[in-house]
Amino acid sequence: LGATNESFMRLAATGTWLGDSLTMMMVVDMMLQEKKYPHWAVGARKVWTSKPWLRVLIFWLFFCITTTLFVVIVMLDVVSWDQVNQGLFSTTELTRAILAAVITIFDLLIIMQDWDFPMFHTPFADEIKFPGLPVTKISLKCCNGWRFYVNGKWFNYGIIFLVMILDINMLKNQILYYPQDYYQYTDSNSHIYTVYNNISSLTNQTYLDYDFRHAMNLTQNDLYMNAKYVDYPFGLKLLALIPAGVGLLSFFTTMIAGTIISKNKPDKVESDEFVAEQSSISSTSSSLETSV
Repeated sequence: LGATNESFMRLAATGTWLGDSLTMMMVVDMMLQEKKYPHWAVGARKVWTSKPWLRVLIFWLFFCITTTLFVVIVMLDVVSWDQVNQGLFSTTELTRAILAAVITIFDLLIIMQDWDFPMFHTPFADEIKFPGLPVTKISLKCCNGWRFYVNGKWFNYGIIFLVMILDINMLKNQILYYPQDYYQYTDSNSHIYTVYNNISSLTNQTYLDYDFRHAMNLTQNDLYMNAKYVDYPFGLKLLALIPAGVGLLSFFTTMIAGTIISKNKPDKVESDEFVAEQSSISSTSSSLETSV
């Protein structure tokens, strides 16, 4: 495609941020719209749902402002992690892979911590609006008379799955990372240097050797990073897959267990209990108003 690994990584980081920021806003939006648990965050819910345009305005203002700042920071290297880190600690390809695996687990936890996971059966599921939109579902007419539609909650979790794919891609990149693929090399202490000048002429691996570049007085023009490449055995780096594997196993185990349990607990019972609770709240409110 004519794109360098560096450009692709920047685009991947931007895409991950877009997905993560959307996820954060979607989770907050769903929790404040949810009617099944009316005693939680009563004041915030009242403000959030008071006017249809208010939640839409807040959503897009936050998303546009934060995304613009992030894109500027990533594309222009406004903030350097090494400058923030001040050399306090160094990461290796193994620890970075483990971090990517933990982030993948967090993607799964976002879905698993939903109040209605794993079946998402709730009397008011169809009332959850799309993030940043005033509609509750989108319907598309397909060929042969088929009609496809998705509601707000399922759309939200579809976005999370896309983010998960990007995070898994990052995990793969850390496991398969090799400095020379990114015009980088390491010194005797395993610290990484990135070559910036005359990249197009680097057709020989010798030019990406620290001793050679140091002897030619070229290292002063390269970017030194506190991160390290220790060249761990590939089998050891595969251990980073264990946390992600445990997360996926827990996810699917919980879904199967939830499916079995839901068969023994009809939705009607849950719905009737919720309606009874709402009726009790309404009756109490009416009595208070009458007293006043």
